[in-house]
Amino acid sequence: MATIPLRSKVNKKYTWNAESVYKSPKEWEAALQAVLNDIPKVKKFEGKLSESSTALLKGYTAIEDLILRAQTIFMYAQFSYAVDTTNQAAGAMIGKAQGMYGQVAAAVSFLNPELLKIGRKKLSAWMKENKKLAEYNQAIDDLFRQQAHVRSGEVEEILGMLADPFGGPSTSTSMLVNADFKFAPAVDSKGKKHDVTQGNFYSTLLEHPDRKVRQSAFESYQDKHIEFKNTLATNLSTSISANVFNMRVRKFNTTLSASLFNNNVPEEVFHNLIDTFKKNLPIWHRYFEIRRKALGLKEIQYYDMWAPIAKRKPHFPTKKPWT
Repeated sequence: MATIPLRSKVNKKYTWNAESVYKSPKEWEAALQAVLNDIPKVKKFEGKLSESSTALLKGYTAIEDLILRAQTIFMYAQFSYAVDTTNQAAGAMIGKAQGMYGQVAAAVSFLNPELLKIGRKKLSAWMKENKKLAEYNQAIDDLFRQQAHVRSGEVEEILGMLADPFGGPSTSTSMLVNADFKFAPAVDSKGKKHDVTQGNFYSTLLEHPDRKVRQSAFESYQDKHIEFKNTLATNLSTSISANVFNMRVRKFNTTLSASLFNNNVPEEVFHNLIDTFKKNLPIWHRYFEIRRKALGLKEIQYYDMWAPIAKRKPHFPTKKPWT
C-alpha cells in the first residue's frame, strides 16, 4: 500500500524553512512571552492618543509592531500544526497562540474608538504636519467608513477577548477532520491500496487516471464525514451563533453584510456572483457533457471532475519567455 510519510520523515529540502522564522520551539515560546510582556507598554497609550500627532504616531507604531509580532507567532503555530495535525506539541502551540492573540486584540482595542473620538478633521490636519503619520491615511479612511459599527472601547475590548473562545468550533472541527479522522484506503483496479488523507484527496486521488481509485477515495472521504455528521453540524451551528452575535453587537442588518464589510464588499457583489453563476449553468452542463464523452463514461460523477482527459500530462515551462 502507498503510505504517506510523516512530516518528520520527509526530506528537509521539501519542507518549509521553519528555522528562518524561529530557530527552535523554545525561541518561539520566548517570542510569545515577549509579546505578552509588552502588552502593558501598549496599554499605556490608552486615553493619550488625542494629546498630539506625536503621541498618536508613537501609539500607532507600538500597536502595529505588537500586532505584527503576534501575527508572526500565530502563523508559525498554524503552519506547524498544518504539516502534522496529529502532533500534540503543535496542537498545544495553536492553543497558546490563540490565547496570546486574544489578549493582544483586547489590549489594542482602544485604538479605533479613540481615533473616531479625535475626529477626521483633526486627524487630517495632523497627517499634513506629520508625514510618518500620513502613512496611516488609508487605514484611517477605512476606519471612518466602518464608524457606525465600531463600539466603545470597553465593548471592543470584550470583543477582542472573545476571539479565542469564538474560534473553538473551527479549532475542534480542524482537530476532528485533520487529526482524528482515519480514512479507509482507496483501492485501484488491480486491488492495490492507497492512503486517503486530507492532503492527497484533492491533489492526487481525485486526479488519478484510475476511476476505481477516484470512486473509492471519494466514498471513503465522504463516509467518514457522514459518520460524524452530528458533531460537525453542532460545530457549524455554534459558529453560526457566533456570527449572529457579532452581527448584532456591531449593528449589522445581516450576517452576510457583517462578513463582507471589513473588505468593503457590497452585498450586491455577492448576489451578483451567485446570479451570474446560475445564468451560466448551461455552459457548465455543456462542459460536463464534453468531459463525460472524453472519459468514455455513461454517467459522470463528482469524483470525475478532476480526472485527466489527456493521456499525457501537459507540460508548462517555468522559464519566462522574456528572460
